[in-house]
Amino acid sequence: TTIRMLCGLLRPDAGEGTCLGLDILHEGGLIKRQVGYMTQKFSFYEDLSIRENLEFVARLYELKDQRIAVDQSLAELGLTQRQRQLAGQLSGG
Repeated sequence: TTIRMLCGLLRPDAGEGTCLGLDILHEGGLIKRQVGYMTQKFSFYEDLSIRENLEFVARLYELKDQRIAVDQSLAELGLTQRQRQLAGQLSGG
């Protein structure tokens, strides 16, 4: 829950919070540019397509030229032809 609030994915029901002296409600974009988070196990949204997962991350990190960034990532990973495939259908190995 705390991580989701810091990432701006969940609003607190009450109270306030700060990270690096920045307000999590109003300065989430600045926080995301300075803080990284690595899960113990990499995960993606299995019910979203490969493209939709990349678009979600691009929006989350407020990347400039999001469409270009997603297209480049798909090309670099050799997934352009499979971009509409559900991520849950990818091999985990």
